[in-house]
Amino acid sequence: LKPTQVIPIGGNDAACVIFFLTSISSNPQMERLLQRTMKADGTIGKPPTQFIGVSTVGTTRTNKMPYSMQNILGGGKLTNRLDTEDFIRNFVMNRKTQQNNIDPALDYTIVKFGDIKDNGVDNDFSFMPGDVLDGPISVDTAAQVLLQAMALQPLARNSTLCATGNLPAENPDLVWDDAFLKLRGPELKRYDDDKINSLSNDLFDQLTEYLKEWAMLLIKSEKLTTPVVYEPSLLEPNTVFEGVSQRDGFKLVFQTTRTGANYVTSVEQRKLEKKGKDFTPNKPLKQKPEGGIEILVEITTQDRLRVRATRTNMASKTVIKELSETSILRRLEDSLNEFVKLYA
Repeated sequence: LKPTQVIPIGGNDAACVIFFLTSISSNPQMERLLQRTMKADGTIGKPPTQFIGVSTVGTTRTNKMPYSMQNILGGGKLTNRLDTEDFIRNFVMNRKTQQNNIDPALDYTIVKFGDIKDNGVDNDFSFMPGDVLDGPISVDTAAQVLLQAMALQPLARNSTLCATGNLPAENPDLVWDDAFLKLRGPELKRYDDDKINSLSNDLFDQLTEYLKEWAMLLIKSEKLTTPVVYEPSLLEPNTVFEGVSQRDGFKLVFQTTRTGANYVTSVEQRKLEKKGKDFTPNKPLKQKPEGGIEILVEITTQDRLRVRATRTNMASKTVIKELSETSILRRLEDSLNEFVKLYA
């Protein structure tokens, strides 16, 4: 939808509304579009349940070439586009926070493309969470990404994704299910290279127990900058939407430390005590999700053994602990290499 057009109140009974953010220049315009689209009295139209914002790659990378130059020459267009992406996210998430039983439910999806080419592109199809890819995308592939996000992939809800390249002709359904699976968490790392594929599927249970023991030893070693606790994974396999026939795993959940917004200082404690509130020293104000990594051993419906690491225990304001995540992933890869040496 373009701001120059009259937006139908209630979204004209549409279940999904797609906004092309390249045609929206400011947050006030975006707010007017969203408010009008969500306004309905039952006689004009029912509001949609999903907003899709179509944006461009590079909006979060304006400190790097070539996007820094594009942003400068374009008068800050990438920065403005990122602000609009954030506005859609915040509009949806604040609505969820303010009203638990709101009707209808509302979700968002931010889709980022490179240059869209009519005549196809030479590079292979790539799909990732966030804003990490570069390169063009064929118009047919871009259209299919939007169709999947709108109608066929539940994991697209409340996610940000980017896509480039040209969709392969063979098994497109399997490609889509596997691509959108990366949005759960989202996925941080996937171990399914030739080394892992050299392992027999019969080693599924043995690999799972090996990694669980590795996790317990890692916790006991106290070598991580952020303390973690072990929790079993409760995620069941899903052959329909995820292409996973067998799954087991665990979580390494980050714990609250005596720093950050979860704790009050001694000065803050005295101020609160003067107001008649009793606080014990260093008592946490509230326990917020601190994040973590879920490690999953899987056998796909294509009979391929793999290991995936995804984020877990996340909330909208959870601070991402990149150093701790990197440390865990590096140690996980070292552990997998040792297992392959023993059993490949």
